[in-house]
Amino acid sequence: MSGGTFSYLVSDLDPGSYHSFQVETVKGDATAMNSSSVEQTTPLEAPMNVAVTNLSSEVLTVTWDTPGDSYDAYNVYSVSGGIYTLLGTTDAGATSFAISDVTPGNDVQYAVMAAWDDDGDPETDPIVSDRVSTEVTTVPVGKPASPGDVSVAADGAHALVVTWTNNSSIATGFTIQRQNADESWSDVGTADAGATSFTDSGDEVYSASAYSYRVIAKGDSGGSGGSDSDPSGSGIGVTDYGSGMVYTGAPWDDADDMYHKID
Repeated sequence: MSGGTFSYLVSDLDPGSYHSFQVETVKGDATAMNSSSVEQTTPLEAPMNVAVTNLSSEVLTVTWDTPGDSYDAYNVYSVSGGIYTLLGTTDAGATSFAISDVTPGNDVQYAVMAAWDDDGDPETDPIVSDRVSTEVTTVPVGKPASPGDVSVAADGAHALVVTWTNNSSIATGFTIQRQNADESWSDVGTADAGATSFTDSGDEVYSASAYSYRVIAKGDSGGSGGSDSDPSGSGIGVTDYGSGMVYTGAPWDDADDMYHKID
């Protein structure tokens, strides 16, 4: 073999693993001195499906899927003109990061990188993955932040109280929806801006029955979300048993998917 530049591919290495390599020249039975060592640590597995979700004029969330291994932290960056600015670092195993410093009408992009401090030495850099970026997204104008902490509690046999946390300063009101047996959603009422509760006592609220609700904040340019794929928040409540009531099936009566009065 004549002189020149050569390479050798080493595969099947574990992510975040340390390796040291040397090259030895061999000719017949003779060997030369080994080369100096080259050291390399393989990068971590990068986060997957990095995206912007829960997008509103006031707050958004960067989400991602984690690889099989759990690392110490995930670093979240804003991306502008090829420059990455660190916004924060999550705890181990996190899959989301909320960002409230947004400007309606601006285009935004973010990136996430896994990090692992393998030796606990503050003098050495942690092992990291590649940074994975979101698509460029435009912050909407006039779209309120989604309500949070939606919960439901029984108020007797024929009413449920839905409560939530208002996360918006621009919401003009709220729409409360109940889930139907076919998993679609129907409006059951509205609440004014600033409200944090609603009582559903409609004709379709039966005793000893489970119901799921969600709350949508209304704004000048539309609601905060609430489609089947991206609900703004939901909770499940079960009404009390009432006198003169009987449950006709388990878990639902095949005839009409409901509980029945017998009085």
